[in-house]
Amino acid sequence: MFKYTDTFGVITGIIAIGLFIYTVYKDYLQKVRVKVYIGDTIDLVRSISVKTKKIQLICNFINSTNKIGVVHKLILKVTSNGTKEMMVFNWNQFFIYPERHLVKPESKPFPIIVGPRSTVFKGVEFISEGPEIIWNVGEYSFELVGWVNKKNIKERPNMKSEFSITIDSGLKEELYKEEKLKEPICYPVQVNDWKRN
Repeated sequence: MFKYTDTFGVITGIIAIGLFIYTVYKDYLQKVRVKVYIGDTIDLVRSISVKTKKIQLICNFINSTNKIGVVHKLILKVTSNGTKEMMVFNWNQFFIYPERHLVKPESKPFPIIVGPRSTVFKGVEFISEGPEIIWNVGEYSFELVGWVNKKNIKERPNMKSEFSITIDSGLKEELYKEEKLKEPICYPVQVNDWKRN
């Protein structure tokens, strides 16, 4: 009986120490890691002036750690798989959809706070640094990068998601047809594949 109790005490002590180490790691030592997932489609925005400089994504930010994560900045890099030309899009505003294909601005971008073990959904619009974008028929690769708990964007980003889309002739015709618009229109494009780092 004595040996059994002694062995049981040792096992209990080991488990307690293990739980203590695990708790300390989760609460104090583990780095914050926020992951971003996008939906099955993205939207190319055609504005009233028939310019296509904007892209809209529905982003799902997930924080699986016990610490607060703050996404300070998002940048979208788009590369044409045909010409290898890269275009950079900066986050421009947050948005909501009051009706299908219609966009309502919500606010200018600000740091996105993702609480411990929580999820945040956000509609994020990106705008090109350059002039009007001409979407030609073909495949495009996208890289969404972000800075989590890093205010200095000169540092290396620590959040990334990659995916691709295909522009077909029908979509290109819709984007550039001669038509007066009363409001910007969003054209959904299916995501071919994606991976999150």
